[in-house]
Amino acid sequence: MYDMSIKDILILKNLNLKEYRWGFFIFIISFIITCLLFYVLCFIAVSFRLNLCSIVYKYSPISLAILKPLVLISVFIFLDKKIYQTIKGRRYYFTVDDWGKNWIFQGGIYVNAKNDSLVITDSNSGCLYNKRIWRNFRMTFKVELIGDNHGNNKRLGIIFRAKDLGSYYMFQIEENNNGVRVFPMVRMLGKFEKLGEKVILSKEPNNYYNVTLFVRGTSAELEIGGANCSWLLPTHFEQNIIQSQHGHNEENIGGDSIGGSDDSIPKIFFRDDYGKVGFRNHSIEKAEVSDLEIRSI
Repeated sequence: MYDMSIKDILILKNLNLKEYRWGFFIFIISFIITCLLFYVLCFIAVSFRLNLCSIVYKYSPISLAILKPLVLISVFIFLDKKIYQTIKGRRYYFTVDDWGKNWIFQGGIYVNAKNDSLVITDSNSGCLYNKRIWRNFRMTFKVELIGDNHGNNKRLGIIFRAKDLGSYYMFQIEENNNGVRVFPMVRMLGKFEKLGEKVILSKEPNNYYNVTLFVRGTSAELEIGGANCSWLLPTHFEQNIIQSQHGHNEENIGGDSIGGSDDSIPKIFFRDDYGKVGFRNHSIEKAEVSDLEIRSI
């Protein structure tokens, strides 16, 4: 089970009870049950002229046995975001108004209010929806691959299982004259590993694609333009690309930059954990995302 940190507890002072209404509801129910049980004990004592203290002493173990699980469950649901979101299984729809309040981002990502969409560009680290976390989920959206003024750099990075803006898994969609390719990528502690292409398909005449991402356990599946690809999430990480300081390219440096032996290659610490979702495009890469929906599965 997820271990709650001090940071999670400190978040309590800023909690919106509407966001945690079910946990709060169970907490209140537990309190009411406690009061009712005490009232019943008092009623029994008065009705049968019994000593209240002896009654409470005799039946309190039973009462506590009933109340303790309820109280513990309610407290964990109320405090622990992961347990709460697993039980609640909530659904999320993107809106422009949500951008400034509930997303975190680096770089030049912005919203298009006219289309109720998100324009992903000039963001080396990307953006994340910061209010919820998912483990198993289905993510759907529509994307237009725009690129630069010359029709190049038509890409979109789809982030999932993110711990923060420096560590996550990502599918990168890329369109060029030969069609559309999908590259699995891993970013860990700010460094990137780019894997071989997974699928090639014909590009759409209007550059619009309907995309669906399924993430379950240690596997991810991406459906785009009638094609799909599956990815068994890797267990270890080895950096193989370096991004230029000014720029527009990501240089392949091979697989020897992190370490030589198997023992020195770091394990991916967020592989099968809950995480945030979002998007990323480096430098002049550009895409517009609309009709974004995420739901637990």
